[in-house]
Amino acid sequence: PPKFVTSDGGEASPQCWAKLRSDGGKELDYDVTICGGTLGIFFATALQLRGHNVCVLEAGELRGREQEWNISMDEMQELVELGVLSQEDVEAVIKTEFPGCRSGFKNKEVTPTQGGYFENGVGYECVTEDVLNLGVAPSILLERVKQTFLSLGGTIRENTRLQGVVVSETLGAALDFGEDQEPATSRLVLDCMGNASPISRQQRYGM
Repeated sequence: PPKFVTSDGGEASPQCWAKLRSDGGKELDYDVTICGGTLGIFFATALQLRGHNVCVLEAGELRGREQEWNISMDEMQELVELGVLSQEDVEAVIKTEFPGCRSGFKNKEVTPTQGGYFENGVGYECVTEDVLNLGVAPSILLERVKQTFLSLGGTIRENTRLQGVVVSETLGAALDFGEDQEPATSRLVLDCMGNASPISRQQRYGM
């Protein structure tokens, strides 16, 4: 099968090469294109705040799930310091808070047990205070960051499935959306598509 990311003119979409050549020497569509919006929207907002022209690609709709995410307050405050979140955003998205997390490590399987692993001689456990001790609502968090990003002039392309990436060392990168859509060009492409990313798959397995 053809590679998802390629610099080979014989393998890549002719539309992508044509778009790169037509944009060559001129301003590309975007400075940065981020593939995968669930995590990418945070990077995108930070980069847009610093004056870059950023596009976020999302195969479906950019929205958070209903199940809470666990995060630490220190991590939330780092997003505030970057300007990605406001203090009001932080207060709006936190739904649960607890002192810390209990982590257990078994060295043998014995069930059922009463009490802790150490007491039962089956392993060890510890409590990590103030680590991953907040439960935040992803649906609210992503919507707030999304609106901040759009207000800064960022671009979000939802329901846009990426078909491949063409890279030229001299011209930039072109993103293939299929034959029925015009490719987009970008100086930098960031992969935030997670474990199912075709870019990661190619890097790991060459396919």
